[in-house]
Amino acid sequence: GRPKPTLSPTHGTPPPASSAGPRWKRFFIFLGGPLTNLAVALLFTSAAFMAGIQVPALLEKPVVVGFVDAEGPAGRAGILPGDRITAVEGKSLPDWQSFSEMVLLSGGERAVFTVLRDGEDFRIPVQIEKKGKYRVGDIGVYPEARPRIEQVSPGSPAEAAGLKPGDIIAAVDGQPIHHYAAVVETTRARPGETL
Repeated sequence: GRPKPTLSPTHGTPPPASSAGPRWKRFFIFLGGPLTNLAVALLFTSAAFMAGIQVPALLEKPVVVGFVDAEGPAGRAGILPGDRITAVEGKSLPDWQSFSEMVLLSGGERAVFTVLRDGEDFRIPVQIEKKGKYRVGDIGVYPEARPRIEQVSPGSPAEAAGLKPGDIIAAVDGQPIHHYAAVVETTRARPGETL
């Protein structure tokens, strides 16, 4: 037989970490990876904030109710289109963003809503419903979204009434309109009538 070749204990293996240089050098090499990750994350986060994050303008507006689902919690409690919700449980809600977050996270709870109506504050208790797969809160109110006419069909009652593309519907039959759903609701309830 042939003798087997013998290898030295360090042949083909990297030197142990203890022989890679002085401790301070090994310490900086060890920290290099995580510090680079942190620096890149801070760079991208800073760039995102400098560029700005788009938020729908609606979310920054005061909580003026445009439409109320009559069968929903707010409708049953007496909240009306045109009401401005200023607080819930005494906590000020300056915009739709903070209002929406509060309602979504409060499903199943009963809360007192402070509502400004015709210059007077009202306190209205509302049972916030849990809805959907994730059981999020909902009270059935929607922001003001006055309907704008996009097109008018030739020969339609709308054309005969003088409506034109770009018109904004402010009232139907003398009743103020704060949301397009109110137009649909009103016209469906009174088919064939002149409004």
